[in-house]
Amino acid sequence: MNSTNINNNNLLSSLKHDRHGLTILFIVFILGFILGLLFKHFNTIKQNASTIKAVVLNFDTVYKSDCKMVFCVRTDLKMNKGKICSQCCHACLSVYEKVLKRNTRIKNDPNRKNNLTFFDMWKKTGQKKVVLKVSSLEEMYEIEEMAKKENLITSIIADAGRTQIEPNTETVIAIEPVPDEIANKITGHLKLL
Repeated sequence: MNSTNINNNNLLSSLKHDRHGLTILFIVFILGFILGLLFKHFNTIKQNASTIKAVVLNFDTVYKSDCKMVFCVRTDLKMNKGKICSQCCHACLSVYEKVLKRNTRIKNDPNRKNNLTFFDMWKKTGQKKVVLKVSSLEEMYEIEEMAKKENLITSIIADAGRTQIEPNTETVIAIEPVPDEIANKITGHLKLL
């Protein structure tokens, strides 16, 4: 029986050793699996960091100046201050909605997904707005034509005619937010209201 006990003890000792080996092997497998997930996640973080870095560099090089939204108000209509304010608000909302639609299309384009737009810059830097004077409807149309040549979104507001002005009178034009140098090419000759 002694030899059987010795063989059984050796077998039990061997099984305990194998159990420890299996436990260590299982732990090493789990650690390897976790490290693999971390490396995969690290590569994703690294790719995102590269994208963010490219956007920031693009932001710094393209957008060195402030962006502004410009409103050109007709002075020949002799609108009071309240009327001018409400017409500029209409124009602002109209241009804003048009730009949002365009930017949604840009952001949905996989080739341009991470591109910052002038609108993005404007929203992040104080949303500067400038109100200028134009003396006539013809001058307002000239401003619109120059803006269109620069592929800019504009909006001319036609009043409903419920208060001071005849119905469908065009009162103000708004030009989408762009860097000062672009806006000044179009409206730099106009005076502040």
